[in-house]
Amino acid sequence: MPHLEIADGESLFYEYAAPGAAGKTFVFVNALTGNAQMWQAVIGPALRAAGYGTLVYNFRGQAESRTAPTTRPTPVQIVDDLVRLCREIAPPKPILVGLSIGGLFAAQAFAKGVPAAGLVLINTLRKPTERLAWINQAMAHGVKAGGFRLIMELSLPMLVNPDKLAEMRSTVQTGEPYASIDPDDVVTSDVDRRRRLDFACRADARCC
Repeated sequence: MPHLEIADGESLFYEYAAPGAAGKTFVFVNALTGNAQMWQAVIGPALRAAGYGTLVYNFRGQAESRTAPTTRPTPVQIVDDLVRLCREIAPPKPILVGLSIGGLFAAQAFAKGVPAAGLVLINTLRKPTERLAWINQAMAHGVKAGGFRLIMELSLPMLVNPDKLAEMRSTVQTGEPYASIDPDDVVTSDVDRRRRLDFACRADARCC
């Protein structure tokens, strides 16, 4: 599987298909909790069948992308990685598509010089409000008190459908004691890196 090398032990997993007759390339930027395969289930094949190119990738800390245990993920790092990926692959006539905070990263990459024939933002950027500030602070407190499993148990019913809840119940509602997580701890696994990526970006960007 292709990787773009960033530094020693750090690289971005990506999948690129050049455009056909349509001539444009959709470049997909994940949400914090997503990965490249979410675009490849239906959207990617449909676009390629219509003659468009696609470029999907995972942030450092997401599935199949590699990152050093001591690397601290930040929004700036994610945007710079996206800029570098687009320069290295040079997809023709890119259309940047970002989901949730991925839309913010896509817009910031465009501002840093990534050429774009279009910019698509999906559920991106909520106006700062007291409600959003409350949610962000509550998430930080919840992670420190009981870890990400506690946050998932409390928030998933508002985010996913009943079929998905049934699928995830055995791994989330385990009955095991909750374990607090300090976001400043050194990460020790890919799971920890993804959790820290999620926490750091939410804390820095104040956006979902």
